[in-house]
Amino acid sequence: RMPVIAITGTNGKTTTTRMLSHIMQHAGRKPGMVCTDGIYVNGQEVEKGDYCSDTGHLKILTDRKAEIAVLETHHAGIMFRGFCFDWCEIAVCLNVTEDHLGVARVESVEQMAAVKQSLIERARNAAVLNADDQHCRAMLDAVAAEKICLVSMESSLVDLQKMAGTACYCILEQIDGAQWLVIHDDGQRLPVMPVAQIPATFDGTARFNTSNAMHAVVAAYLAGVEEDMIRTAMATFKNSYQGTPGRLNVFDDLPFRIVMDFAHNPDGMEKLCEFTDQQVVPGRKLVAFSGTVDRADETIRKMGRVVAGHFDFYFCKEYVYSQGKAPRTTAHLLHQGLLQAGVAAEKTAVMGSGRDVIFKIFDACKPGDLLVMLLGHVEKHQLPGYIEEYAGQLARSSNTGKYEIEGQPR
Repeated sequence: RMPVIAITGTNGKTTTTRMLSHIMQHAGRKPGMVCTDGIYVNGQEVEKGDYCSDTGHLKILTDRKAEIAVLETHHAGIMFRGFCFDWCEIAVCLNVTEDHLGVARVESVEQMAAVKQSLIERARNAAVLNADDQHCRAMLDAVAAEKICLVSMESSLVDLQKMAGTACYCILEQIDGAQWLVIHDDGQRLPVMPVAQIPATFDGTARFNTSNAMHAVVAAYLAGVEEDMIRTAMATFKNSYQGTPGRLNVFDDLPFRIVMDFAHNPDGMEKLCEFTDQQVVPGRKLVAFSGTVDRADETIRKMGRVVAGHFDFYFCKEYVYSQGKAPRTTAHLLHQGLLQAGVAAEKTAVMGSGRDVIFKIFDACKPGDLLVMLLGHVEKHQLPGYIEEYAGQLARSSNTGKYEIEGQPR
């Protein structure tokens, strides 16, 4: 029977799943992975698309080339289709926040937590929970697994032991002036590696990826992977477009830097803004973002309020829908949220979507600027091509200033 590690949560599922699969592949375990980008066996793509429900899980569990299953598991798959396994070796819950409410009869964060808890209840060997998230902490009493593991970036070992007794823990500790990932298990203290040696954390400034890394590392440890293997694997995991499309990808092909991310809810955008605040750039910080079409109006306005105050200019653009024309417009709702939060109207622009819109945004950037682009499933795959095409235009012509955020061409 194939061992199963299943990962759920509101934000960070895909990155954590990819990290864990990367560790398993490095350790020679031939992982079968399912994430929102597709199905992969031992690092090779088998199918594209979101298969994070029973359909994708079954494809891995019946694939003879895979030796261990690493399965991203989202709430919609659980609600609509249930599980294709009665239990798993290890279950991970990263967080539970106010996203996807109003879908599949889930109307509150507490109900969403109950859906995700149904995966934790299926863990047989170990359940890994984010102790920094109140809804994950509330799942402790539902754990039937042999071992509980708590992950925390904020609590001390003593605080966690008061919470869960003799559980396993993964925490951050200062060692020789550096922040380390440290596992405490059965009386052993195992320093794994410094946060700064994990490229995906951007020297610790991407705290959400530090948390993702901690969950992936301790899940791999509980699955029997040696610490040396974990350490060397995480040191080679990077947030490139090729490795994790749309997850904190950095492009330096233009005179300004572009950071692309998939943040698509208030909590994800808030964490992305915390990361952006810590980036030192010689120019301005600009953001181009969309409101997903399946969220409530007020949720989309909240996205605008969350990013307000973190950037010098805001491009509110329409979302590119994967099934053709989007069923409604949302850019104006983001704009309303920005204005509600006190952003000056002249520091904003409401735009459509498509190549020409992206190029206008590029035109507005100056050398040394940082442009953060929060894009959906369709555009995250289009952006690298747009960047390449725009770079080619720059190489052929020095006159690119056809659009300026102050309203005047350069």
